[in-house]
Amino acid sequence: MELAATAFMAMAPTATAGAAATAAAASTAGAATAGTLGALQGVFSTAALISTALGGVSSYQSSQSRARFADLDATSERLSAEAETLRIKRDYLTKVGAARVAFAGSGLDISSGDAIEGSLKDQADYETSLAVAGGQSRAAQSLARGSAMRDQGTAGLISAAGKMAEIGADWSVSKYRRG
Repeated sequence: MELAATAFMAMAPTATAGAAATAAAASTAGAATAGTLGALQGVFSTAALISTALGGVSSYQSSQSRARFADLDATSERLSAEAETLRIKRDYLTKVGAARVAFAGSGLDISSGDAIEGSLKDQADYETSLAVAGGQSRAAQSLARGSAMRDQGTAGLISAAGKMAEIGADWSVSKYRRG
């Protein structure tokens, strides 16, 4: 029994030294692992920042592009209303010419058709005002859509900037906690 106790006592300093060496190695490995994790977190945080920035810029550019198309739609609507106005005036003049020919062909004085021409003019003016008002309304709607798209793009860019600040702050806090 005494021999076993002596052998145990002889192994104890070796075991204690081994445990100390293992603890020191684990501490060194822990420091190396923490440094590696910190570097990886920095790389991933940078990648997240870049990705967020690119997403924000992409959203902004896409919205600006859609807004330009809405502006073009507004111009198209105005031009369409002008074309409709010209068509109405052409129809009016065609009807007036046909009425004059009919009056002249029947032997009536052309000026006797003034009431009919006045009525046709009133009708043409009314149709023209409807075409212009409709074109202006559709153009205003397109411009409003364009403005909303611009605002959406700006909001996306601001949101991306906020997300980038959040990522940067999280990384800084994490780095501070690691020491």
